[in-house]
Amino acid sequence: MIPIPEEAFKNGVLDPLKDDRLIVDLERLCERAGIAPRWFWTPAVGFLNQNLISYLRRCITIGEEGIYGICFTGKDHTTDIMSSMAGALMRCFVDGRLMSSQTIADLVLDGEQPEATVLFVPNFFAAEEFGRFDTRKISALGDMLTYRVARGLQTVIHVDDMAKFKTKFGGRTVSIIEKSMIPMTAAGEEKSVGDS
Repeated sequence: MIPIPEEAFKNGVLDPLKDDRLIVDLERLCERAGIAPRWFWTPAVGFLNQNLISYLRRCITIGEEGIYGICFTGKDHTTDIMSSMAGALMRCFVDGRLMSSQTIADLVLDGEQPEATVLFVPNFFAAEEFGRFDTRKISALGDMLTYRVARGLQTVIHVDDMAKFKTKFGGRTVSIIEKSMIPMTAAGEEKSVGDS
């Protein structure tokens, strides 16, 4: 069993009674979620800004408003932010899962879809690395977004260069992002739709 710092119980992030099922199975759950165990007991409040906390509180019902995720843009990396979000959801018994774009593309090309109520993709589009993706993999990532939006599932992605992304992915995927995702900076500040 993974040792959990006593501070996590003292500061109220974890409750030994309410969270006992999660604590017992923490290693397997963190592996499934794609996060380091520390994100399970690290408080989201204080690490994430209020916009992101608000999204987490509403992510299960926000699809009713036509919102199916967040699109982070800019060069700042978002892996820790997304890991914190996934850990917070895990504590609330919500299936949040962090996966790489390569893993997702491979899954979709094999006829599968990533299983998660909220899917986090910190490298959905990294302009410098994306040259090695062929058109089938680009199409697979677009298909994954279409699949998830059609089923009302939340997806949180990071696009480091929106102008280059639009060139690579084309209209259908860009339209899904612009119409159904909240645009934000890595700091969690909302942006205007279409800003780079």
